Amino acid sequence: MMLSFDELMAIDSDQVLLEFSLEDQIAAWQQSQNQAYSNDAACWNAYQNYLCLKAFQIWLEAETDLQDKPKVWPQPSQLPSFWEVVNGTVITLGKTRLALVPSETINLEELRVQREWVDIPNWAAHYYLAVQLNLEERWLKVLGYATHDQLKNEGKYDPMDRTVCLNRESLIEDLNVMWITQELSTSYSLVVKPLPSLSSQKAEALLNQLSQPSCYSPRLDVPFEQWAALVANPTWRQHLYQRRSQYVTSPKTLVNLSQWVQGIFEAGWQVVEELVVPTVLVPVAKSANLIKRAKQINLGEHAVALIVTSTPEDDQEISILLQVEPINGQTSLPQNLQLSAFDKSGTIHREVRAKNATPFIELPRLVGLPGEQFSVKLALGDFSITEDFMI
Repeated sequence: MMLSFDELMAIDSDQVLLEFSLEDQIAAWQQSQNQAYSNDAACWNAYQNYLCLKAFQIWLEAETDLQDKPKVWPQPSQLPSFWEVVNGTVITLGKTRLALVPSETINLEELRVQREWVDIPNWAAHYYLAVQLNLEERWLKVLGYATHDQLKNEGKYDPMDRTVCLNRESLIEDLNVMWITQELSTSYSLVVKPLPSLSSQKAEALLNQLSQPSCYSPRLDVPFEQWAALVANPTWRQHLYQRRSQYVTSPKTLVNLSQWVQGIFEAGWQVVEELVVPTVLVPVAKSANLIKRAKQINLGEHAVALIVTSTPEDDQEISILLQVEPINGQTSLPQNLQLSAFDKSGTIHREVRAKNATPFIELPRLVGLPGEQFSVKLALGDFSITEDFMI
């Protein structure tokens, strides 16, 4: 049962619970629409972060008696280059840095911080605030906070989405503890390992790769050290944002599976037997409406076939099977070749990796309705290719 704002106030008296109006939501949405984000997920991320930032900033200035005036870091004009690729915002109080980490999860049981905010030296914060957003009821709640040391020493790292997680029970709920600590002592020094250097040539190569249009953030497409060194540089990060946003006015490159039924196929998609001979894949159940196509994917020196099988199910649902097989006379896939499926928000739903001498890999079937979108990524070492689909 969803509790009212007043009921939540009575139960969680130690936690910061803030209301915002429909006008606040409209203003936050218009702000996100006024910036040229490259995809819907980034635009939604900006909307949530802007709404969270404004509500918390107003409360901070009105309800607390702090020596230092809160400031947004680095500058409000630079926030789109962050929100294009990561979730979160930093506020500074003198030398103290607070990171707001919003989430729409209804029963938020953990603080989940993207690694960039923890391991990039000039991004790291002293305190990380877990903020629960309820957009329907128009309130947000600060569940508590954790320190940088807590995240590094007690947090669990999830390599799947490169986040550092801390259980809700480990958070300190009362922000007064943080204010008292901040007022009574100077901010402790953050100990963050320096990032490796990145040459201009490598940065340009990464920008070319990561600027390609996609319906999710490219933060997982290259090794973290390279990614972190790129976005830590304000100039390179801004260039990445500008290059990705240039595709806003152009239609997204989507593989339209509904058109496959009509015999219309995008360039590069061909009959499987023309690319893979002989096939070693597990046979797919026969169906009169089954449609199967393959596309050659080049990952550095290695080339493989991405095979997509679309099958109508009951209630207008479409079943999608994603498989990868070697080509050019090879009998096995490159070791550690990774196949992933993302939804429109960038959340990974399926992932599999080739082992030594693996003849093929496939994901569990995806099921969706016409009009839904998803993405498929193949990655091998520093190389990755993403294909965006619409059912």
